[in-house]
Order: sequence, then C-alpha cells, then structure tokens
Amino acid sequence: MGYMKPIPYISSLLPKPAVTESPAPEQPKPYSVEVDFSKPILEKSARTKLLTVKTQKISAAGEIKEEGLFNWAVFSKTKAVVYHGQATFSVDLSKIGEDDIVINKDTRTIDVYVEEPVLNIEYLPEETEFFSTSNGLLTFGEMDITPEMNAQLETSAKELLYESVSKDDTASKEAEKFAELSIQEIFEPIIVAAVDAAVSEAADPFAVPVYYTVNVIIK
Repeated sequence: MGYMKPIPYISSLLPKPAVTESPAPEQPKPYSVEVDFSKPILEKSARTKLLTVKTQKISAAGEIKEEGLFNWAVFSKTKAVVYHGQATFSVDLSKIGEDDIVINKDTRTIDVYVEEPVLNIEYLPEETEFFSTSNGLLTFGEMDITPEMNAQLETSAKELLYESVSKDDTASKEAEKFAELSIQEIFEPIIVAAVDAAVSEAADPFAVPVYYTVNVIIK
C-alpha cells in the first residue's frame, strides 16, 4: 500500500466569518429644558398691580364769572385763572391673563399684551393763579372767591386739565412707549431667572439655557 497524503481539516477549508464591531454608544446631545413662562409673568403682574409709566406737570387757562343784577353783563365780574396739576399715566398689570401671553418657540419671543395707559388728573389748588378782575360797566372792585366758587373751581379745573392732556396725542403716545419699555424691563429679568432655575433643577450638564425676548404690545 502506497503513502496517502493527509486530508486537511474541513473547518480549515470553510470561509472565516466576518468580524463585526459593536457600534459606539450614542453620545448625549445638548437640549433645552421646558420652562413655564406664564407663571412668573402672572405672579409678577399680580404683585406689581398698578404701574405708573409717565407723569407730567400740566396747566390750563379758564375764568371765573360772577353774575350781577338780572344776570346782565354790565353788572357781572370775571377773573382769569390758570389751573395747575399733574397728569399720570398708569397701566394695571393685574389685568394681564394667560390669553395675553403668547410664546413663540421658533423666534424665542414672548409677546405680552397689556391695556393702554389710563390717564389720571390731580388738581393742585395751591398752585392756582388768579389774575385781575374784569368788571362790567356798572361794577367795581375785585371779585371775592366764595366757598361755593371754590367747589366750582375744582370741578372746572379737573375738566380743563383733563381736556388739555387728552386732546394732546403726543402725551398718550409717549405714555404707550414708556409703558412698553418699562414693562419689558420688569419681565425680562424674571424670564432669565426662570430659565436659569429650570436648568439648575435639571442637574444635567447637557441641559442648556435658552433665553427668550419679551415684547410688550398695547392692545
């Protein structure tokens, strides 16, 4: 019997399986935390309530008339007067509701709608200026200001002072502009604080702060 060449192992003839590597674990990505912006805005509004946005000194000219006999002009007396006061424009922030707060995540803005500033007039009687009496043909001397006249003065003064401001569109427009800026300055810091607090509470190095801009809009 002749020599036989040894047969190699069958396993050595089979193709070797491909080696697959396990995928690397996915790395965490930075993310922004959810923040309830309405709550701090409403809480701040309720605490602030009435916000004065503009004050200015005002004056208005008028006259006092004292009727004489039979209400004839020849028996009457008139006195020119200048009333002085202070005009105040204010916004009631407590009227802001949830529907007045619009959050836009795409533009990262918060629109807050507020009522237009309300005008209030304070009459300053101690600053009233009285001028010389103008007499009718048959009257003489200065006019005496009676308590009844003083009561009428206050009513007339407030009406004239209010009219002097309300008919001036510039004053109301300035008040609206001041309101927008003042309210924005109030709300923006609390928005920043709310974002920082949410990131801190997340206690996650991948939680990043995303800040929003506040826009105040007069209704």
